[in-house]
Amino acid sequence: MLEKKKIILIFKVVLITSFMNSGVKASNLYSALAEAYEKNLTLKSLRAKLQASDEDISKILSKKRPKIDLSAGLGADETTTINTAGVESTKSNKPRNVSVKISQNIFDSGRTKFALKSADNNILANRADLSFREQKILLDTVKSYLNLYVAEENRKLSKNNLVVLQKHLEATQIRFEVGEVTSTDLSQAEARFLKAKAKEIKARGDIEVERSKYFSIVGEEAPKNLRLPKKYPKIFSSLKDNINYALKNNPQIIAEGFRKKSSYLDISSATSELLPSVDLNISAQNAWDPNTFFDEYENYALDLNIKIPLYK
Repeated sequence: MLEKKKIILIFKVVLITSFMNSGVKASNLYSALAEAYEKNLTLKSLRAKLQASDEDISKILSKKRPKIDLSAGLGADETTTINTAGVESTKSNKPRNVSVKISQNIFDSGRTKFALKSADNNILANRADLSFREQKILLDTVKSYLNLYVAEENRKLSKNNLVVLQKHLEATQIRFEVGEVTSTDLSQAEARFLKAKAKEIKARGDIEVERSKYFSIVGEEAPKNLRLPKKYPKIFSSLKDNINYALKNNPQIIAEGFRKKSSYLDISSATSELLPSVDLNISAQNAWDPNTFFDEYENYALDLNIKIPLYK
């Protein structure tokens, strides 16, 4: 279920991204979601981490592959001997050797199997974590987009209010000069104008704050012309249905379920280290002039090594 939803989400994002790259610069909410999904640095780092965790499978499988060692040696040897009669003799040789050794584990009491299943569950948990982070980033993008939309609307309202109060102040000054209003009325008009001016300045500052938040989430500057979406996601009609759906599909719950399975498998893997293991070893060695007694030496060996832990 989680993988199916992720594939559908990626498919939608690809369609939106291809539309954006076709030369039409959209500024709606869905375009912002596509940009956040593609360019958010947190998501990029988590995707890279997931790719790294996928390599754990290869590491575990490599332990079941044969281990092959090739070694070679070249040297010089000189031996001087003195017998009981006092006669001294010196012999020298130049030993050379080549050897190949192959080792293969053929039974490990299920250690590799448990480690492989544990790594599998960890990867699935990491994928669920990525899905949760994707949902959170997309939700933060929606909040940032709408907060910026509200900030811009507030600024428009503050600007219009400032213009109205400025005209009201100018009219009050003219009326004060002709004696129709008192100085108190003029002071109140000035106070309302200055308050509106402060709100307009604050509204401009709020826009810059929301634009910086948008940039930190999406990774690109916010569009200048924002539009509210015409369609909204459907939700269940009752709170109970929403809760049941969340309990079954929430990525955090899914991730913890996989980690729980992984922890049990780690226990089984640790237990298997106390059980027997069997390794097959094959070696072949050829040496030339190995010592002063032989001109050539060959050795071939095949052995089965059984290891049974008794006490650790």
